[in-house]
Amino acid sequence: MSTFEEVTTEELEALESIYVDELEKISEDELRIRIDSEDDISAAPSNATNGDEEPEGREEAFRLYLNVKYTPGYPDEVPNLKLESAGDTIDEQAREEMLKDLKAVAEESLGMAMVFTLASHMRESLTDWIHRQKEAKERDETARREAELEAEQEKFRGTAVTTERFMEWRRKFEAERRTEQAKQEEEKLKGMTAKEREEHKRWKTKPSGKELFAKGTIVESAAGKGDEADGEEIDWSLYSREERERLRRKEEEEAEAVAQMENVHFDSDDD
Repeated sequence: MSTFEEVTTEELEALESIYVDELEKISEDELRIRIDSEDDISAAPSNATNGDEEPEGREEAFRLYLNVKYTPGYPDEVPNLKLESAGDTIDEQAREEMLKDLKAVAEESLGMAMVFTLASHMRESLTDWIHRQKEAKERDETARREAELEAEQEKFRGTAVTTERFMEWRRKFEAERRTEQAKQEEEKLKGMTAKEREEHKRWKTKPSGKELFAKGTIVESAAGKGDEADGEEIDWSLYSREERERLRRKEEEEAEAVAQMENVHFDSDDD
């Protein structure tokens, strides 16, 4: 028996005792080993949402098959290696990266039976890949939830007020208010007669009560001036409520003063 036959025969016997259910002998120089994750399959990423049942065959979706075809120079040369996936969950790029790493391990194991070493390494690689996929999915899910939360909070977050923003708002507000007031004034004038419009314009040019008070020129009533008031009646609508009240009290005081003077005059006549 040649060295090649001795090595492969002994290795196959050992592998059959280790991988009772996982090993499949395809021919005298080719075999196939099923590779499962070291962890429970629940560690693998899932597309199921809360309340959904796990899809059937999920375990198979995260399973690899290592195909080993011995070459005549084995174990002094690397056998032909191939990785197959039970489903499409493990993409081709991931399998190629795992196979490349597996061949590097085989190069380091030249000169001795290496299939068990390769199968064990493949199992570790599959477990690591599943963990990375799960972590990536969790990061994506966390980022998605944070984005949704940020978008929700943004609805209740106002714009920060700065001096520049306030002044800009104030300019726009005052411009809109002037436009609205001008529109209201125009509508108001349309409903007036010519005389009413003239009186309204005269009233608009009158100083306000605040301006009169500041200048110390409070309007005197026509009654206080007697007949010298040119008979002009006071248009009370042209004055503020405070001015009207002040003028009313002034009239009452003046009328009371006149009445007192008349009483004094009459008393003198009686004497």
